[in-house]
Amino acid sequence: MLVDIQLKKTHPDAVLPQVNNPEPGTGDTGFDLTAVETTTIPAKGSAVVPVGLTLASITPGYWLRIEPRSGLGFKHNIQPHLGVIDNGYRGDLGVKLYNFGDDEYVVEKLTRIAQLVLYPLIQPTFTFTDHVSESTRGDKGFGSSDTSEQDNDNDEQISDDIYIYREGIRYMPNPVRVCDSDPEYILAPDDIMTTSDESITYITDNV
Repeated sequence: MLVDIQLKKTHPDAVLPQVNNPEPGTGDTGFDLTAVETTTIPAKGSAVVPVGLTLASITPGYWLRIEPRSGLGFKHNIQPHLGVIDNGYRGDLGVKLYNFGDDEYVVEKLTRIAQLVLYPLIQPTFTFTDHVSESTRGDKGFGSSDTSEQDNDNDEQISDDIYIYREGIRYMPNPVRVCDSDPEYILAPDDIMTTSDESITYITDNV
């Protein structure tokens, strides 16, 4: 099915989201968003980087999500604010970037700063019930599916908080996990940043 996404250009230098490999069926998943202005991201801070695009229309049955570009994260400790863009949203696509490093980072104009990933829209029906169905996993929570019981005994211990440790490396629950293909645990950051709205933002090194 052809999915049509229409964007309004709000800056003369704006470019359409694009992939490096457009080969049908085996090409890239994420469509890069490009900065239209040079913006400085302060150390341990954040800033909104404009891309000069407004979402004007999208084929019903789909939604978008802002995802990181691995190079910015691994090399410069820069991560975008991960966000769901609902099918009905009609507004600016500017990206808020967080700098988890100790030095300010300058995003140069025309730098690719994040990716747009398209997802099918699935709208389930939620109901109340008094019966909980049985399953193999049951009520086992964080880390229960990562390793065997023997591995858990030897390599992994649950700390007093939400972290787990494996071979001396600290891991935390993935705060942006939305489906089974996403990792359940990710490397824990050296620092946790509290944003101005008092929410917690984590660096996700293995995204």
